[in-house]
Amino acid sequence: MPAKPKIWAKEDIPTPVEMAEYLARIQAARDAFRSITDFPPLPPSLDGLSFETANHLEQVLSQVQETITNMRESRVYSGELQTGGI
Repeated sequence: MPAKPKIWAKEDIPTPVEMAEYLARIQAARDAFRSITDFPPLPPSLDGLSFETANHLEQVLSQVQETITNMRESRVYSGELQTGGI
């Protein structure tokens, strides 16, 4: 069963465990879409998080979301005419 998503407030400070879980979830999303070959690199941890690393995390999430949206919009339906290649 998936974990309940955490709703972060502006003043929240994530714990090291929460940050490790966040990074692991981004890595799992990245691994699920191996067809995307231009993902930016992810760090082994978020210790000393930089703007560049934060941008990489957001880029991965953005690319995954875009891919999911494209998949939903490009459904191929199979019917009697299409099945035979007509």
